[in-house]
Amino acid sequence: MGGSGIYPTANLPEGTCELVKFYLSPAARGKGIGKELLQKCITAAKEMGYKKIYLETMPELTIAIPMYERSGFRYLSSARGNSGHTGCDVWMLKELD
Repeated sequence: MGGSGIYPTANLPEGTCELVKFYLSPAARGKGIGKELLQKCITAAKEMGYKKIYLETMPELTIAIPMYERSGFRYLSSARGNSGHTGCDVWMLKELD
């Protein structure tokens, strides 16, 4: 149905992981599964001692971006780390409590 994870992407600031491979199949969308999956990644990052979560995405992902915003992700003006995602031009960061 989908998946996601967190990863210690090279050259991110210390204490920062990246939200990676966030994807839901069309059948799984619109049911709250994405929100639950995102929360599990946030919880795991906290449990692993991370202080921030970074993500890269594309502006056409008009369902995912508002979900990230509601979850506390804020926009950045440029990319961080060496993710290799050259097609992404939306960068966001969440401070973990």
